[in-house]
Parts: sequence; C-alpha cells; structure tokens
Amino acid sequence: MEIIIRILIRYQQYAQYERYKTDWTDRPLTKSLSQLAAESQLWLIEQHPVLDFPRATYGNIKYIGGMNYKKSQPLTGKYAELADGATGGFIVVSLGADLLFLPKDLGDKMVAAFKKLPNYTFIWATKGELTEMPGNVFRTDWIPQNDLIGHKNCKLLITHCGNNGQFEAVGNGVPMLGIPIHRDQPPNAWRMKDKGFGLTVHLLTGTVDEIADKIKEVIMNPEYKNNVIKASKIFHDGAMTPTETAVYWVEHVLKHGTEYLKSDAMDMSWYQVLGYDIVAFLVLLVMIFIAVVKFTCSLIRNKMKGNKKTKND
Repeated sequence: MEIIIRILIRYQQYAQYERYKTDWTDRPLTKSLSQLAAESQLWLIEQHPVLDFPRATYGNIKYIGGMNYKKSQPLTGKYAELADGATGGFIVVSLGADLLFLPKDLGDKMVAAFKKLPNYTFIWATKGELTEMPGNVFRTDWIPQNDLIGHKNCKLLITHCGNNGQFEAVGNGVPMLGIPIHRDQPPNAWRMKDKGFGLTVHLLTGTVDEIADKIKEVIMNPEYKNNVIKASKIFHDGAMTPTETAVYWVEHVLKHGTEYLKSDAMDMSWYQVLGYDIVAFLVLLVMIFIAVVKFTCSLIRNKMKGNKKTKND
C-alpha cells in the first residue's frame, strides 16, 4: 500500500499540480508539491486518538480530529415529534450521499431488517425506491443528523462510516452499526469496531437476520454504549476544542514559526527516514565479512593441501 500510494501521489497529484503550476495560473510557482510539503511549517491532521490510534509524530504535526463536530441543538418540527414520541428509542440511518439512492434490492433488505425490530423507530435519510414502508420507518430526503444523534432517545447510528459522522456519534456518546462502502469507510469501520464502539455488516453479503441481530446486539449490550461514552468524555475534556487548537497553532506559527519543532527527517529521503540506507550498509558489512572469512578459509585450505602434497612428495 505504501508503494502504491507513493506512485499515485507522484504520477497523479504531483502531475496535476505541475500542470497547474505552469499552465493554469498567471503567477507561476517555482516549488514542487513535494518541496512545499517538506518545507511546510505546520500540519493540521483531521484525526483524534479517541477514534484513531496514537502514533509517533513530529512536533509540527497537530491533530484536530472532530473539528466539524458541533454541540447538538434541540430538535424542532416533525423531527422533534418523532424523537420525543419514540419512547422505545429511535435509530438514525445515514449512509451518506453515495447511497442516498440505494439500489432497490439493498433497500428492501434493510427495510426487512428494520421490520423485525418494531419497538424502535428508524429515521432514514434516503431517496431510494422501496417496495414497502413499515410503520416504524420514517424516510426523508434530509435529516438534522447531529441534532438527532444528540437526542436522549437516540439508541444507535447506522452509518456508512464517514469520518464526520463517526465523530458526531463519539461526540454525542452513541454507538454505531457500520455499513462501509469504499474509500476511507472500511478502515473507519474497522477502527470503530476495534475501539468497541459498535459492529459492522457488509451491505451486499449481510442477511436480513444478520442486520437485525447486530442492531439488537449493539443496543442491548451495554459494553458498546459504555465504551463510546468514555470516549466522548475524553473527547470533550481537552484543554482546547479541535478548532481552538487549529487557530492557536496557526497564530503561533505566524508569530514564531516552527523551526524549533521540525524534525530533520522532513528534509531526508524516504529511504533514509525508514532506515533502509543503514540496513543496506549493515548488510554490505556482513557480506564483506562473509567474503573475507570464505577467502581466508580458502587460503588456509589451499595452504594445508599444499603442505600435505609436499610431505607426500
């Protein structure tokens, strides 16, 4: 994956940038994209340890995961009536813009699973064609997702595992059922499951019973709720919000720069950063040592053979 990503960046993103640099602007740029990246004073990364994983990093890289999260607001209108009236709890179903027009067979499969759980109300953002619409399913073109997730009666978020939706679930302390499709969604689903915030199901191969059973498992097993509530408390307990962190470091860089934080690795080749040059040098030393030993043993062996021949003569 590392090799493939580097090839894609080199021959796709860098190539597009080079065309822009020379052809699409009246202010020609002199530096390549790799030079700009290496010389950048500050990196702001949309990740957070409560949802992602802690890692070794450079001093001028700051994590601002959850920047798009906003405190949920009180619901109004039909959504307030639905949420307040769902005394048994409701489930938000949001599979992103890619699956707003869900294929009919897949939509019917999800409806069949929801029908098996009549005690819960399903609020589903979809424009897909469906064969039937059970009484416990409310479909709409758009939902106030974060405000719904933050409602006291929300039991679960069924999500395609987009980054923003997962941060909204963590921010509001709501467990998830992940139905990833492509791009960053499968690894996002994996991290969510690994953290104990919910379960995942494959939209194409998952059965009606599997979807229904996993919905019940996530809601009924308190472990998932406890894990995501703990993560939510950690997320909200920072000295600054992600947005405040970003603002602080941008202003800090404008005042002081970050040369004192930058690692020399930013100016090194990738094989030097990974230590391949040192490994190659050590391998070369071992090979030279083996060659010298073999050559010495060969000389000794030939000398002994020569002495034996001389005695025989």
